[in-house]
Amino acid sequence: MHRHSAKFNFPDRPTWPVADEHITNLAEMFTRHNAAKILGIHLIHGHFKIPQSTVMLGTNFENPSLRWTKVTDIEKIDPASVHGHIFALTKDGLCAYELQDGPLPDLSDVGPLFLDEFINYIIRNNLTSLIGLQVLGCGDGCMSELILDQGTVMLDSSSVKDTVPTRITGWKFETANGNPRVCTANETHAQMTSGSHKTGEGSSSVSSDEQYDTDPTEPDCDEDQLKDAGDVAQLFADNEHYPEYYRQQLAKFDESVYTQEDYSKGTTVLLDQVEARWKQFCACLCKDPEQEFRKLSIAILHTFLDRALNLRRGKNGRRLPGIKRKSSLETFWKVFRLVFERATSEKIEKKINRQMRRVICKLAQKHKLSWEGREKSTMFVEDLTVVVETAISTTKKKFGHGRHRIELCLFLQLAGLTANRPQAVLSLRYRHIRVSLLRDPQGGPHRIVIEFKFEYTKGFLGAKDENTYILPEIIFDPSLVLSPHVFLLGLLFADRAFKRVEGEEVLTSAEQLPRLHIRDGCNELPLLLDPALADVPVFRQTERTLQGIGISTDKCLPYSTLLPWVKSIGIITGFRQVARPYSLRYGAGKALDNSGAVSDSLRNLIMHHADTRTFLKYYLDRRIDKNLAAIIRGLNPDDDIMHAACRMSRTIDPDRPQELTTAQSTSVNEWPEISVLIQRRDELRQQLGRPLSHHRGTASCESSQKLKQELNSARERARNALLSQLQQKYDQEQPMLEVQRQLSETKLVESVTAKLRHTEELPEPQKRLIERLLILPSPTLDQEMCRRTEAIDAVAAYCQFEEGITCRLPQNKRVESYVAERGFLDNQKPESEAEVPTKSASPLENAIQSVTEDHRPLFCFICVGQQNLALKKRVQQFSSHGDVSKHIKRKHLQNLASSTVIACNVCDKRFAEVMHFQRHASDSHSTVTGPLWRTVSK
Repeated sequence: MHRHSAKFNFPDRPTWPVADEHITNLAEMFTRHNAAKILGIHLIHGHFKIPQSTVMLGTNFENPSLRWTKVTDIEKIDPASVHGHIFALTKDGLCAYELQDGPLPDLSDVGPLFLDEFINYIIRNNLTSLIGLQVLGCGDGCMSELILDQGTVMLDSSSVKDTVPTRITGWKFETANGNPRVCTANETHAQMTSGSHKTGEGSSSVSSDEQYDTDPTEPDCDEDQLKDAGDVAQLFADNEHYPEYYRQQLAKFDESVYTQEDYSKGTTVLLDQVEARWKQFCACLCKDPEQEFRKLSIAILHTFLDRALNLRRGKNGRRLPGIKRKSSLETFWKVFRLVFERATSEKIEKKINRQMRRVICKLAQKHKLSWEGREKSTMFVEDLTVVVETAISTTKKKFGHGRHRIELCLFLQLAGLTANRPQAVLSLRYRHIRVSLLRDPQGGPHRIVIEFKFEYTKGFLGAKDENTYILPEIIFDPSLVLSPHVFLLGLLFADRAFKRVEGEEVLTSAEQLPRLHIRDGCNELPLLLDPALADVPVFRQTERTLQGIGISTDKCLPYSTLLPWVKSIGIITGFRQVARPYSLRYGAGKALDNSGAVSDSLRNLIMHHADTRTFLKYYLDRRIDKNLAAIIRGLNPDDDIMHAACRMSRTIDPDRPQELTTAQSTSVNEWPEISVLIQRRDELRQQLGRPLSHHRGTASCESSQKLKQELNSARERARNALLSQLQQKYDQEQPMLEVQRQLSETKLVESVTAKLRHTEELPEPQKRLIERLLILPSPTLDQEMCRRTEAIDAVAAYCQFEEGITCRLPQNKRVESYVAERGFLDNQKPESEAEVPTKSASPLENAIQSVTEDHRPLFCFICVGQQNLALKKRVQQFSSHGDVSKHIKRKHLQNLASSTVIACNVCDKRFAEVMHFQRHASDSHSTVTGPLWRTVSK
């Protein structure tokens, strides 16, 4: 260690006295021996004299990244915790004259002949007194060395200001395209421009011989130390950036990023799709897309649109829906204009735009496109009431988890009562909600007020200012199905979302709300939410758990999931028009426009429209909802009948076909297109043989999978087309048949007209939900508060209920799930007499006893242990042991998330891996759950 101390007192070198030829040769040597990533070369130099029995020891720091090397007493150093940092060649070999904290990096990848070749090279070229070997590791970029009293600081050059580089002190090498490359100066010495910083060149007035005397230097005066401390503080100031930061920012500035428009993710995807079509078109014509953009003409645009109309297959051979309306072709052309603008930063000439109108008309006639635009289905508040009631009470549509049924109802309410876009509602977080108890200025009971801020609105040209929507509670509300307070408060109580006091929950149920009051001198009582849930979405998607279906804690419900829900509920309601989430925004906008209490400017603010023309062109329905004849004649306009004539519920018909029967669904297999696909599939399966799993990964297996997907898609299209034909036939024939029946005074027998439908019995949580939400207003205030409280509690309870998924079996194969009081059907015989539960016990006790005995049970022990599950599902008895295994595999073990807690509630045990849980099922519950190689999916 003392030998390392004597080696630091080298002479200072104002320049780099090594020829570039040697640097190039050393770069080749370092890269050839795979040493460039760990080792570099260093200019052997010194800055000041260090006392005897001391050594220069470096330590690395972060934020900012730097290495501080200071004079350290040898006696205070643990040799096992340091390593050599810079080595110089002496008569005794390579000797470190600077040390570094930490272990030596792994040098096993460096070639074994590297050190011998390096030493021979510097000896042969008389470089032993100039070049040393350095272990890299402080930073990857350019480093600047600052000289302090009895120490140095090495930090990133971009973090240093008010200095100028004076000389290069270190180099590193790398490989670029297989060739050795000398990097820019890895380490340089930086001198302060203020003049107060001491350097090796001008820090002392003594001669060079005196400067390198072996005696220790005298300490500087206090004034100089204060100046140095001020310089260092200026270098590491946190309140500003260094000049190098702004120089690099200016050099790397990309102006093209700011010449493009800001589009949403969905719009960007659409632009990319049209751009891909353009590139495919140019590749088909053997032309360059960029050059064709520069010389755009009507001829090439006409050909491009004509090809787009003729396309039938897309990526990977997928069938395209095609362009069927003239309005869709116009939209395609508008998107292409944006693609052109994004690629060239210029707009298409006005002359070409005018000519393209005629081109689109000609192409629409050529390809027989429909000139009628898609009908805007406007959902008014009367329609919204019917839809929410259907969503609450229907059993034809299940949502997997009860919370999703509540989320759908809340979405319909917020979208229909605030006129917001669907995605803005779905992106609602708990931090956007404020709940408070407000004093009634008219002296009535205190009112619950909920305030919403929709942050994620349409972000064209940047984020918009947030609107705050205030929804006060309606006392004696005639319909709780349109009360966002009931549904949102139910979700809040289900999530236990109210703020805690010293870790203890304060608000836990709705029955506490009527007991709250506002202190004298105050006008409100805020009901604060838990800050830990600030970024948690209100509308969340489901995830698979061991118990079945659970609710995610952080994943937002996507629009792609919500859209089919709204369409399905619209079909079940009996609407002839297609119900869409945007139908609610159309209806709310129309109601605002008809209201005399809302001006055009306020309506534009509510709907985030920059101009009234947006509402007129895209939102206002073309159906005139005013009685013009009565108005012109000066008669009563009769707004009620006109409003009834324009709403969606006018077309409700519960007898209109909503789905195909089993025979109708099977009949599509006889269609020519599908028959050919079935024949091809059967021939390919016959060639492959059974089982198909033996052919996984082969080209034949991939062809079989693609053919299967194509067949399924063809069947789905055929079923949709058949259902559409039946609905059109019903719409054309049924009205006149009804007229004929009424004129002939024929009375239909109820048993004949009633259709045989599958009607599932309502579960108890849903019965309670329907009863509490559809109850009429109470005559007294106390009873009304009780009505609201019970409705909120019913919503909160249903948010914890797992209702299962919609049955996908054909209608003639659907069997009503019935479990007898004894846990199995009366006409079903158990597989063994040992499995017959005792008749004196309850069904749940029988099921628990069955899954704890040493014979294979006909019950699912996972369902039996779920206390929150409905009793009928907990004690459900299966037909065979194989059905139990299939049930556990499909419902409980499939698609488990990595964070799922695997527990057996019957035995109160937890497991880290699924395979351990499966072994427990086999050993403790005599239940086979499949091979013991499954692990939780990552």
